[in-house]
Amino acid sequence: MTATIILKLIMQYAHRTTNPTYYVFLDLKKAYDTMDRKRTLEILKAYGVGPISLGIIEKTWENDTVVPKQGKYYAEPFSASRGVRQGDIISPMIFNVVVDAVIRETEYQFCEGDESRLQKVEELFYADDGALAGEDPLEIQRLLDIYTMNFAQMGLRMNAEKTEAMIMKGGELKVEVSREGYEKLIGGGGESYRDRIRKKVKCDLCGKEVNCQNLKRHQGVKSCEKGREKYRKSLGTAQTAQEIPTATDLPTTSSPSLPPSIQPPAVYCFSMDDVTTTCCAVEGCPYKQKIRKGMRLHFRNKHNKDTMIIQEEGQLPRCDKCGIFTKARMERHQLSKLCQEGAKFLDVRKIYKENKKTAEETVFTVQGVPIKTVSEFKYLGRMVTKEDSDWSAVNYNLKKAKNAWYQMTRILTKRGSKNNKWRTTIYKSIVEAILLFGAETWVLSKAMETKLQSFHHRCARAIAGRYITKNPDDTWTCPPTNEILKEAGLCTIQESIKKRQDAAKPYARNLPIYKKCEASNPLASCQKRAVLWQTS
Repeated sequence: MTATIILKLIMQYAHRTTNPTYYVFLDLKKAYDTMDRKRTLEILKAYGVGPISLGIIEKTWENDTVVPKQGKYYAEPFSASRGVRQGDIISPMIFNVVVDAVIRETEYQFCEGDESRLQKVEELFYADDGALAGEDPLEIQRLLDIYTMNFAQMGLRMNAEKTEAMIMKGGELKVEVSREGYEKLIGGGGESYRDRIRKKVKCDLCGKEVNCQNLKRHQGVKSCEKGREKYRKSLGTAQTAQEIPTATDLPTTSSPSLPPSIQPPAVYCFSMDDVTTTCCAVEGCPYKQKIRKGMRLHFRNKHNKDTMIIQEEGQLPRCDKCGIFTKARMERHQLSKLCQEGAKFLDVRKIYKENKKTAEETVFTVQGVPIKTVSEFKYLGRMVTKEDSDWSAVNYNLKKAKNAWYQMTRILTKRGSKNNKWRTTIYKSIVEAILLFGAETWVLSKAMETKLQSFHHRCARAIAGRYITKNPDDTWTCPPTNEILKEAGLCTIQESIKKRQDAAKPYARNLPIYKKCEASNPLASCQKRAVLWQTS
């Protein structure tokens, strides 16, 4: 729980910065089977394990015999010289001690006497599942190399095939506005965001027409999965004209942040008398201004690569720090607040673009072998995505919970159990535990809650034996949800999630990353984004 909470907080904090965040999820190849026993005994001795306990462990390992089996055939037995017993009571404790020793040695080598370097990366370990996170890809790669080397000394090899990386681009910094967005900003025309997301689009997978805002959700439901094969066959036999565009023909629902086209620099010469409203000389730009200084600011912010010449002023020099054309002396101008703020804006925009480019080009390696960069990963049983969306976790848990519930209902039906108390106990201990696994770290939307609630109510009706029934007059009778939950001895799904989150908060509040998140401020592009530390 602690490891997944820390990972979730790191991801949520990343959306409050413009810097990309890099993650590497470590995987050890057959960790329990390959650990060096001799070095393990030396580490246990250094950790203070007594000679009697060491002797018992050593004697047990000496008598270990392995018999290979394939199908119904057995090979000759041989003595095991590596690894710890799987399923043994003491094996996890021994393995954790070894991993702890490797982590301590790795941190010592990584710091090189400067402990502040550890603040640049976050290390999360639970048994042999590890994760590294930070904003500096070079530091993470260096730490990954040290871990690979130190684990190899214990006979534990890093698995390059299953070790995977994930890159979050962080929050969006609106350094430039698209032409459509700029027209809307200053009162021009253009299609609104609400109009765009309500447009009808054709699903590329099944061919069904849905609203643009519901497309992603639609592609995850069963009706879409069932219609895909039929849609593929219809495309193979006949190609009809599409009256409604597909999803790829429309812009994404997120607001564009960069201009769609980059035009070469140009020189614009025009007249301004500080009395008459003058339109911007750039073709297609809807900006209007009376004052010359306002036009110079507009060119600095919107057309920073172009050159402007006002006939009444002549050719003015451009400041090499903030990019504005100015009449003032350059030394005096560069000391002004206007220049300093403009230079700061240009620096932020430059760093932002460089970070995005670095994130796209970064590839991590294990012993020289490049590892995969994925958009989704299952860490300690919890699905995480680079967009920090909990939809993947909710859908994954729902799928597993449904399978568990169907297996349980078959058992209860066969045995003829009609006791609601036993059914409720089985549901809570098995099905609900699977459904809400990792719910301590969920930040749910209304749609997610509705999906979880629907399954929860269906199970409650099955426990109470009161179902939605169809009447002879083609109407439906649905028993009240409050009564059903009371009869089944269950609380609402929101209350169950809140109990889990309230139990985890006392531990989470003491974490440094939790305090760091509380002190942070959201970017302008994610003001309304829900966060874990503010959930009630």
